[in-house]
Amino acid sequence: VLAMGISLGMETRITREVARAPERAGMLVGAALRIRLLLLLPALAALFLGMRMAHFDEQTRTVALILALSTALGSLNSLLMAALQGLERMSYGVRGAVGLNLLEVVLALILIAIHGGVVLFALLTLIVVASAIPIWVKAAKAGGLPTTEAPHEPSTLVVAAEIFTTADEKQTIRDYEDHQRTLASSHSAPL
Repeated sequence: VLAMGISLGMETRITREVARAPERAGMLVGAALRIRLLLLLPALAALFLGMRMAHFDEQTRTVALILALSTALGSLNSLLMAALQGLERMSYGVRGAVGLNLLEVVLALILIAIHGGVVLFALLTLIVVASAIPIWVKAAKAGGLPTTEAPHEPSTLVVAAEIFTTADEKQTIRDYEDHQRTLASSHSAPL
């Protein structure tokens, strides 16, 4: 409920707007982060008061608050991920997710080895999510991190948009194929 209350569909909007105007990425993400932080404070306060009134035991309250903080940090992280998607830098998200999953597995194994309790396991989640925030902030500020991705090249494919091809699409495909055959027969096509 906490995540839904603070999300408001901002990630989709950020991705779309950053894709349209990459130069505005910093301003858009900054505004969305401020809005999300303003929504987080009353949501966390309501959660805290609700747990107090429900008379949960101390351990349950502690775990719930730690997981709520983890959810809050994750929601901030998701805004930065949305901006990277808008900038078409999805590889950073994949690398980050793999790194976080590995970190979580290692920390979980350590917790199992030392017979950690529920509170330590909840703290593990918070630590893993919090560790990603500086990386996403750095990537968002820089417009992306160094990459080995090939530069963007526009597609030259001419294909139908749907399963059933329209008459206009069929004609366009025929024209394209005729043009390709003409180029190939005149040997002017690059090899």
